[in-house]
Amino acid sequence: MPFLRTLNPKLLVSFLVVVLVTVGLTSLALGFITGSQFSSYLRRGAEVRSQSLATFLVDSYLKNGNWQEVQEVISGLTTMMGDHIVVVDRSNTVVASSSEELVGQKIEEPQVWTARIPLLTDQGKQIGTLYLTGGRMPGHRRMMEMMGGGTGGMMAQGGPMSSPITVVDPSSAGLEKQFLDSIRNSITIVALISLALAIVISLYLARSITRPLQDMIRVTRSISEGDLSQRVRADSQDELGALAQSFNIMADDLAKQEKMRRDLVADIAHEFRTPLTTIRGYVESILDGVKKPDQDILGRIEAETERLTTLISDLQELSRAESGKLSLEKKPVDLNVLVEEVFPKFEKEIAEKEIQVETDLDRGLPLALVDERRIGQVLENILNNGIKYNYQKGRVRVNTREEGEGVRLTIADTGQGISPQDLPYIFERFYRGDKSRSRHTGGTGIGLSIARNLVEAHWGTISVQSQPGQGSTFSVWLPLR
Repeated sequence: MPFLRTLNPKLLVSFLVVVLVTVGLTSLALGFITGSQFSSYLRRGAEVRSQSLATFLVDSYLKNGNWQEVQEVISGLTTMMGDHIVVVDRSNTVVASSSEELVGQKIEEPQVWTARIPLLTDQGKQIGTLYLTGGRMPGHRRMMEMMGGGTGGMMAQGGPMSSPITVVDPSSAGLEKQFLDSIRNSITIVALISLALAIVISLYLARSITRPLQDMIRVTRSISEGDLSQRVRADSQDELGALAQSFNIMADDLAKQEKMRRDLVADIAHEFRTPLTTIRGYVESILDGVKKPDQDILGRIEAETERLTTLISDLQELSRAESGKLSLEKKPVDLNVLVEEVFPKFEKEIAEKEIQVETDLDRGLPLALVDERRIGQVLENILNNGIKYNYQKGRVRVNTREEGEGVRLTIADTGQGISPQDLPYIFERFYRGDKSRSRHTGGTGIGLSIARNLVEAHWGTISVQSQPGQGSTFSVWLPLR
């Protein structure tokens, strides 16, 4: 159905279906229970009145020894109770009746009545019978027909009945039906009012739920069109509010990543342009005969080519690491040996800055199951930063120790440090804190990102502590297995 293609009408219809079913079932249940309880109440009331009247009749007969005072009482009770009353003695002679013309007549057992109560003494002796009709029936002929006289065919068949039997009388049933109809009408009115309120509340709830989602759709479309400044309102404290906050965090990260990507593109363009321009200048000079292809010129061209190769290699490594396509060749490795083998690769840089190298290696360190080449690359990237951004005559210290079910490598330097603003993002891809410094040192801002991905590929952790001007301390934890 086209109407139900969006969430708002779906929620509205769902709410209304639940309300309709609930209100409908509740109304039916209330109507049934009310009718049943009301009928039961009427029966109990009639039984109590009938039994009280029977007790009074027996007491009056025993007190006076006859039925002489009963007729006067019956006439008054008929007005109060609304029942037609007939009292007969053991010979079926009417001794008292709401219709006085029946008194003294001998009749058969009535056909239509609501109660038949034997009048018994305490010794169980029956002195008569009380009949109630459940409502006044005016007219002598009607009474005679009811009592079995005058029309024939209305006589009770078989022996006398020994227990009361309730029969629905048209007059009392009409009153009961009228009362129950009024109750059902009231329930229907309340149900309709409840339904109207439910529709209003359902509309409000449906819109309150879908409004932030519609806002999120709008912002998503804006972001997909390139406007990364849009954000979702996160006013509520429920799941939708949490979703909006998470969405905004994602949008912030996306904007940050997009900015870093653009910065990286600009930086890489600069990094490529510089060596390519240098190489082109040397080649053109050689082709024009301005310079000869001697050892010095070729060495400079080779250095620039190596710089480009390293940059491309780093980009490829980062791409594989972030896509989860790294193939690890794990084997038991002594990390102390790995540390000792990495320093000779930086002999030239260490000598130029006169950096003091210190090691504190745990000689009882257990072997770790790692990819030797990849972890060596992690050490190189961190150590490269520690040397590159260190001061003249600075210091680099490497420590190894066993920790828990793994080993920890700590590389500390006394270099320039990292600002608090840059520290949370130092392992992010494409991030470079001081761009001018990075260009000067030849960095691309992806070495630490590669290191983090390689460590995490081994199910390890990497962290950094740093203060500007006081150096940085990188800590790597790797599991033994």
